[in-house]
This record gives sequence, structure tokens and C-alpha cells, in this order.
Amino acid sequence: MATDRRRGVTQFTVHIPDANTNASTLTTSAELYGKSTRSASRWSSLEFKIYGLIFAVVVPLMVWVPIRLSQGKSSHHMCVSKSHPNYYNYAYKLGDGWIPGRKVDISDPQYRTFRQNIPALLALGGSYLLLSHAFTLIRPHAFPSASKTQFIVAFELGMLVILHGIGAVKIGLIVLLNWGLTRWSVRLTKGNGAPTWLTPTLVWTFNGLMLFANDYYEGYKLETIHPSLANLVRFSFCYA
Repeated sequence: MATDRRRGVTQFTVHIPDANTNASTLTTSAELYGKSTRSASRWSSLEFKIYGLIFAVVVPLMVWVPIRLSQGKSSHHMCVSKSHPNYYNYAYKLGDGWIPGRKVDISDPQYRTFRQNIPALLALGGSYLLLSHAFTLIRPHAFPSASKTQFIVAFELGMLVILHGIGAVKIGLIVLLNWGLTRWSVRLTKGNGAPTWLTPTLVWTFNGLMLFANDYYEGYKLETIHPSLANLVRFSFCYA
């Protein structure tokens, strides 16, 4: 029987198989450790009671604090008031929000991009649901040899181009580098006796450096390579 090697918070609810787990024999974590395949509900456990308490306190605060700061002492509750004593300390970090009369925090570049493109993202999500349903209906007649996986891949490629324009090439290059680095390190581990920690160390290090470089170079702007490439940015439809 396999030994439960879970540590820390993962002992609560999650079993994470290691790299040597045989997928053909692994069905459920309960069967793996010789337990009953029907475990008791955790909704009434102390763990989930703590989650519920945190949710009941933190989430209302996340709503109330921004409203209070943006409302100030004004009697017009739907308008941003400049009467708040700290308003001018953070006013430069605010932008027009999607709720009329409300400002939103735009200090974080990634969150700002997300907030400013919520309508486009909602339209994209709705388009996927519609197209996916339509593909399921017409596939037996129009595309009998096509699979749902092929549809998802095609939609995701189109989504990258629509959202990021020419930036999709940069995203594809980063994904390709990740794949190549992972494959190379796994071959070293299996064929040349390299330590098992090599792959996660290399992948985490590479992606961590990419994140810092992305922040430092502000998204790898093409004009930093050559000024003539700056015109390609105009082909980005939604995201930069």
C-alpha cells in the first residue's frame, strides 16, 4: 500500500501524486491509501468553518473600504468625493470605473488591463460558449473527423491574436521556451541521472526571470529592438 507523504496544509483535502505515480493504477486518493471511497462531507468541518468566517469578514471589508474611501463625506453617495482627507494621496492612482460615478484603482498594470477590458473579456467568454455549443451541434454533419480538442486549440489561438495582437508571438515564444527547457531537463533527469529537482528549479527560475524582465521592460516593447517595429503595436485589438 502506498504511503501518504502529504505535508502541511495539503493533508487537509488534497492529494498530489508524485512523478512516479502510475496513472493506470491511481483512481482516487481514497483508494490509493486504502480508505473508504466515499468520504464524509467537509462542509461542517473546522477547516470549512474557518473558511466561512474569513469569507464573512474579509469580503464585505473588500467592498466597504473602497466605497468609503471613494465616497468621503459627500451626501451624494454615487459620486466620488474629494472631501476625504486622504483623497489627494491616492487620486492619481484612480481612473474612471465601469460603475457610473465610481473610480477604480488602476495602480497595478495587470489589474488595470483586466478592468479596462472587462466588456471585451465578457464578449469573448460569451463567444466561446456560443461557438462551442454550435460546434457540438454541427460537428457530426459538417466536421465528422474533428475533435473538441481541435476546436479549443483553434479558438485559443484566435483568442490570443484578438487580445494581444502581435504580442501573441511573444507569448508563443515564451511558451515554446518553457516547453523546450522542460523537455531538455526531463531528458537529463531520466537519461543522465540528473537530480529530480532540476526541472522545477529551471522552470521556476526561468519564469521568475521572465516576470521581472516583463515588469522592467514594460512588456518587451518592440520599439526597444528597432524603432520601426513600434507600428506593429497598432495590431493589438484589446490587450497590449
